Amino acid sequence: MAKRDVVELTPDLLARLRTEAGLSQPELADKVGVSPASVQSWELGRRQMSEVAARSVARVLNIKGYVVPKTRVVEG
Repeated sequence: MAKRDVVELTPDLLARLRTEAGLSQPELADKVGVSPASVQSWELGRRQMSEVAARSVARVLNIKGYVVPKTRVVEG
C-alpha cells in the first residue's frame, strides 16, 4: 500500500482505510495496542484517538501525515 499524503483521519475514513488494509477492528486494535471497543468508538465518532494511538494507527495503515479531527462526545 502506498503512503498517503496528509489526511483528516475522520471516523469514516478510518473505517475505510482499515477495511482496505484487510483488517478487522480487533486486528487493528491488537496492532495499535488498544481494545476493539476503542477502535469501534473511533469509527463511530464517539471518542477521539489519543496522539499516541493516532501515531500507531497511521503507522499500521501506512498514513504519512494525518490530522485527527475533534469529535463530538456522544452521551448514552
